[in-house]
Amino acid sequence: MEKMGAFKAWANLVAYTVAVVVTGAPSVMASLGIVPVVLMSLLFCSIAYWSGMQYFHLRMKYPGICNLEDAGYLLYGPVGRELFGLSQLLFSIFLQGSHVILGSKALATLGWHDDCFLALGAVFAIMSWICNIPRDYAKLGGLAGVAFLSICSAIVFTMIVSGIEGPQVPAGAIIMKNIRAFGPSQPEGITATAALLQVTNLFLSFGSHTAFLPVLFEMKNPAQFPKVLRGLIAVNFLIYVATGVVIYATLGRYVVTPAFDSLPARFAQIAYGIALPTIIIAGCESGQIAAKQVFVRIFRSRPHHMTTNTLLGWGTWLSINAVTWGLAWLLASLIPFFPQFLGLEASLLWVMFIAYGALFFAHLNPAALLNWRAYWHHIAAAVVTVLVCAFICVAGTYASARSIAGELGGHHLVDTSLNLALADLYRLGEVAGVFSCARAAGAA
Repeated sequence: MEKMGAFKAWANLVAYTVAVVVTGAPSVMASLGIVPVVLMSLLFCSIAYWSGMQYFHLRMKYPGICNLEDAGYLLYGPVGRELFGLSQLLFSIFLQGSHVILGSKALATLGWHDDCFLALGAVFAIMSWICNIPRDYAKLGGLAGVAFLSICSAIVFTMIVSGIEGPQVPAGAIIMKNIRAFGPSQPEGITATAALLQVTNLFLSFGSHTAFLPVLFEMKNPAQFPKVLRGLIAVNFLIYVATGVVIYATLGRYVVTPAFDSLPARFAQIAYGIALPTIIIAGCESGQIAAKQVFVRIFRSRPHHMTTNTLLGWGTWLSINAVTWGLAWLLASLIPFFPQFLGLEASLLWVMFIAYGALFFAHLNPAALLNWRAYWHHIAAAVVTVLVCAFICVAGTYASARSIAGELGGHHLVDTSLNLALADLYRLGEVAGVFSCARAAGAA
């Protein structure tokens, strides 16, 4: 196994975190206002950093830990291993599924056999499987660097085009961007449920916690991880806020998610083409986590299959990746509504990985409460982390469930796909059916 330096560690984490989801920032600002989004981004970044540092401290004290499954076993024995491991595996495969959905949309926009989304999803899953062949993060790091340049280029392109072309409205229509520092841009307002969905999606945009332990395990010098983490959080915050402010300022209430879809068709096609490497590699970063977890569990007692090129080792690795991407395609075919899927995913699973930081702190500092004067800032951070995660879990799950159940009101809000009930989305053709070859109306 080839070890990697700090730069490749940073590149892998950035590719995992700074994906096409950041282009949803303008829509979030159009729903909540610029100032609330910036303040919440600062809060979520602070929580992600503190929690990430607890992952680092746990790994430094127990160098043999290579994933959340190991951390769960350390803290709570066999039950913890299964709970932590299952949450990491499910989340990673679900995230792969969301990339299949977005990837099929990108391929359709580019004109790839766009009459059958089911086939496009399969094509994208195969492309992702091929890119997931490297077993080491050191080898994946080069692709991760390409992915970062890809999304940055796509964002800059979208900023320029949105500034030149402006909002896409019918000829002769009066443009009212209604850019707001606080509150929604739409005159009709936004429901509390829709606002909660936007907050949940915002929360999902920060942190790469499922990747922290695997990346730490493959670093040449894990002591450099705090520097990597600071770089990750800083870049994540700056790109998210800059993307949101600039594109929201040029398009106002007319922006949609992803922001590429706010551009004229010919420019949207170019934007998706530029961002395609990011869509693929960001999904591969999730695939690496899922496959490596299963791979390590199978060969932990026979490590030579992990560290050398054996037929059994490579055959198993390729097979595991084929299974995870096959499951991802299955999920994408069963759940072809990206925003609701992402919100539910964040509410049920993502919050767990952030909150695990508080558990790690408690394990590493069992006497913290007795010596609270020395640890008061960490105790306060742990409490805030748990409270925010609990709120996102309950509120986000509630909002996502209402959206999926068809109880989310309001048909004139900022982003149709976020604010219409799922039943209405099917009726209006905004979402394709389960295992349907038909393309959703809003897909490209």
